[in-house]
Amino acid sequence: MKVTLTNSELVSRINNINYVTYSINAIWKIIEDIEMLEDSLDYEMEFDGVWIRSSYTEYGTIAEALSDFGCDDIEELREQVSGVFEIVNGGLLVADYA
Repeated sequence: MKVTLTNSELVSRINNINYVTYSINAIWKIIEDIEMLEDSLDYEMEFDGVWIRSSYTEYGTIAEALSDFGCDDIEELREQVSGVFEIVNGGLLVADYA
């Protein structure tokens, strides 16, 4: 049986993934990115907390993300990963699921 989750249910499930804590702003970016990915693949994804945890990393600052990936600027980082999303609080969400 397949169950369709509402956005609020997705927020709750992402918020409860073991070993990771995302800000609410990052969670909404993850949901938006997954929806875009589903549209581009024409495929409805099932919830997979392990995949989310291993595919998305939230950084408190842009400098932290650049350092972690050994990049000099955002454009270089964008070339190395699947997606880079600026978060309202000044942080960065990096998607790396290629």
